[in-house]
Amino acid sequence: MKRFLATLAVALMGFGVNAFAVEENFDNDTTFKKSETPAVRNLSVNPFYVGVHVGLGFGGYWDYPSEYLGSNEWMNVAFDLGCTFNIRVNRYLSVVPELGFGMIISSRDAGSVSYYDVSENRGAYGFKIPVTVRFNPHRQFYLETGARMSLNFASSHTLSGSDIDGNTISLSKSGNWKAKSFVPSLIFGLGGTFKVNSQRDIDVGTRFILDVGGIEKNDDIYFVTDDGVGSVKNKTKVWNIQIVVNYYFGSLLSSF
Repeated sequence: MKRFLATLAVALMGFGVNAFAVEENFDNDTTFKKSETPAVRNLSVNPFYVGVHVGLGFGGYWDYPSEYLGSNEWMNVAFDLGCTFNIRVNRYLSVVPELGFGMIISSRDAGSVSYYDVSENRGAYGFKIPVTVRFNPHRQFYLETGARMSLNFASSHTLSGSDIDGNTISLSKSGNWKAKSFVPSLIFGLGGTFKVNSQRDIDVGTRFILDVGGIEKNDDIYFVTDDGVGSVKNKTKVWNIQIVVNYYFGSLLSSF
């Protein structure tokens, strides 16, 4: 699983480089009138866009209690799919709310048992509601920051192993780990907006998403001391770097 995650990370970085190689031809852009100056043409004139959102990334855990749970060797992949809205405040600012389904699959090597190399896998599944504020100094570039609420409604926990002959085993451990229902995060990103066939806008960007609330539902860690049994809170949080693509079908207001 960790080899798969590492391979996916390399593929994502390659995708990001190729995505930003898209070029925009303003000469064929029919959104603007011929009489408009280049300065005015930095942003589309339609104030409200709707489209589809896709996000794919990789990351890990932070604020992990290594002194109680061992080395933090967790890696994760994240996937989001949903709808997006781009609300223009003016030519420099816009608000971008999104709504969709997302998942985070985390994995680490758990050692060897009876000739099997064992991996521990966790999954958190739910709705993602990010809202970002964008600054557009130029049409083809934006900076954004905002917050996201994850509403998790399902969790998974499995142990899987493989031996030298390729034989595999899998054991469900869903009762041993569950994700919190509400997890808040911060978002920091940058990207560009380009034209597709001189008609549709498409955003291609990179986001750094940092949880500020713990993901562990059962967050008590118990340990034995000279005075008896003690406990601390497990504050494990998730971070991710995502490649984000928003494809806009057009402005809702243009149909009225």
